[in-house]
Amino acid sequence: MSMPSVPEAPTPQGRIDTLSGWLMWAGLPMALVVGLLSLPVMDPAHKQTLFLRLNHAAAHYPDAVWSFFTLLGDTTLLFVLLAPLLLRAPRAVVAAMIAAPIGGIMSLVAKNILDAPRPGALLEPEQFHLIGPLWLYNSFPSGHTLTAFAAISAVLISVVPTLQRRRGLLLTLGLVSLASLIGFSRIAVGAHWPQDVVGGAGIGWLAGLTGVLVMQRFPSFWQSELSLRIIASFLATLGLWLIITPLDYPRGSLAAWIAAIGSWVGLGLNLRKVLSPSNT
Repeated sequence: MSMPSVPEAPTPQGRIDTLSGWLMWAGLPMALVVGLLSLPVMDPAHKQTLFLRLNHAAAHYPDAVWSFFTLLGDTTLLFVLLAPLLLRAPRAVVAAMIAAPIGGIMSLVAKNILDAPRPGALLEPEQFHLIGPLWLYNSFPSGHTLTAFAAISAVLISVVPTLQRRRGLLLTLGLVSLASLIGFSRIAVGAHWPQDVVGGAGIGWLAGLTGVLVMQRFPSFWQSELSLRIIASFLATLGLWLIITPLDYPRGSLAAWIAAIGSWVGLGLNLRKVLSPSNT
């Protein structure tokens, strides 16, 4: 008599595929709901009260802290910051670089249609703590938050399936926390209302999903060594540009230096791989 077959235990890769699916498909309705609920239609008095509470709470910490985090949401700086990932996770870098401009277009459309006033247009200067330039209009959504969530969601969806579940969860928690800090920093510097940040996060997640889908349609691009060398050189050039151009938040210049050095390390590692004996 034949023994009954024993079902195979689920492999780590299978579990991670489930987590990746959660990131993609549970994230999609979440992003839609968040984006819709955060449209700037809430009561103006409540909006201002919430903003002032958060802005004043953030003012207890040094301006350099919030300048640092807000600069991490700059598109150019985020691109450069991804450079060291090129060798180990090229598809994540490509997906993020596709997601960011998609998010930028979404943001531009929303900003121009709504033309919502920022805190600086409705509040007196002495009412809130301002760090950096005073912005008046095109408030919704927060572009920095959108860029951060677009890049981070693209990286997560691309990288998490290659990791064990525990590492995937830790990476997800860490990167989402970082993106949330970038978003909160936009309130701390006095540039955005809270719903601008929440809306930026939702729209950014959608942009990240779109970036991954586009990346998956053109695998030959991120699998090409020539393409990766071109991207590495481009990011290293952007890194140099970052440290020689004036920043909107100069107190956070450490972020620009970290990104620039990372891009040069990424280029160096790429060149080392090209020049290694195994490739000659």
